[in-house]
Amino acid sequence: MFSVAGFQLATPGQAAGQALPDSVTTITLDQPLTSWGRLGGVTVDRLGLIYVSNLHDSVWRITPDGEVTTLSTGMYGSSGNAIDSRGNLLQSNFFANTIVRVGRDGDVTTVVNEGLSGPVGIAVDGQENIFVCNCTSNSIEKVSPDGTVQRFASGEWFSCPNGITIDPTGNLYVVNFNTDDVIRLDPDGEASVLATLPLGGNAHIVFARNNLYVSKITTNRVYRVTLTGDVSVVAGTGAVGLDDGVAIEATLARPNGIAASPGGDVLYVNNLVGEWRGQTRTILALRRIKLMTLVLSGGGRGPL
Repeated sequence: MFSVAGFQLATPGQAAGQALPDSVTTITLDQPLTSWGRLGGVTVDRLGLIYVSNLHDSVWRITPDGEVTTLSTGMYGSSGNAIDSRGNLLQSNFFANTIVRVGRDGDVTTVVNEGLSGPVGIAVDGQENIFVCNCTSNSIEKVSPDGTVQRFASGEWFSCPNGITIDPTGNLYVVNFNTDDVIRLDPDGEASVLATLPLGGNAHIVFARNNLYVSKITTNRVYRVTLTGDVSVVAGTGAVGLDDGVAIEATLARPNGIAASPGGDVLYVNNLVGEWRGQTRTILALRRIKLMTLVLSGGGRGPL
C-alpha cells in the first residue's frame, strides 16, 4: 500500500475496492504532558493542529507529528474546548465557571464569566453562537456573539452534560457524564434521545463523516453512532492499555477528549496513562484513530 497525491492505491495482492480497517496509532510526543489524574478536552483547528487540556491548569497545542507547544498554564480546570471562526481556541474552565479565548500567541482573554456552572464541552455554530455544557446545573447554555448567556435546554435529559458537537444543519448532540444517552437537540432546543451506549457514562462527542463518535472512559472504547441512532464499536477491546493496530483489536486507556481532523478521516483521543508521581500523573498517549478508507486502482476518489 502506498499513497500518491492523497489517493490510496492498491498494491499487488490487494484488490481495488477493498476497505482498509480502522486503525489506532500512538503519537510520539516530544515532551511529556502531566495531569492530576484527570483529562480535559481535545479539539483540532483548520490547519490540523491539535489542542489538549488537562482539567487542571494547562492547555497544549500539538502537531500531528507530536511537536508540543504549551499555550497556557494559567487555567483553572481546563476542560472542553473548541475553535472559533478566527482559529482561536475557546477553552472552558470548569472550576472558574468561565470560558476564555486563547490566541495563537497564547494570549488569554475572558469570553464568558457569568451564567455558567461547571462548563465542559463547547460547540460553535455558523453565526458564532457558543453552546456550552453546564455539568453542575444539568443544562446547555447559549452564548451569543455579544456575550449574552441564555438557557438553551435543560431538564430530565441531562445529568452532567459533558460533551457536545454540532452537525451542518444546526442540530446539536450532547452526551452525559452520568448516563449512557446521546441526546439530540434541534435548532430550537427540543431534545430527544438519539441512542444509548452501554455500561456507564459518556465522555465527549464529535461529528465527522456524517456520523457521531463518542469516547467512553468506563469502557475504554470509542463508539460510532449514526444519525439514525445505530451504535457500533470503532476502537478498543474494553481492556485498559496502549496497544496499537486494527482499531477494534487495539486498547485504550480511559479515553476522554475526542476531535476530528479537518478532513474527518482521523480522530484524536487523549488517554490517561502512567504512574502516580506525588500528585501528578502523565497524560498521554495522544491516540490517532484512522477511519476506514477504500483502496483504489488509481484515478478515482480519494479516501472516504
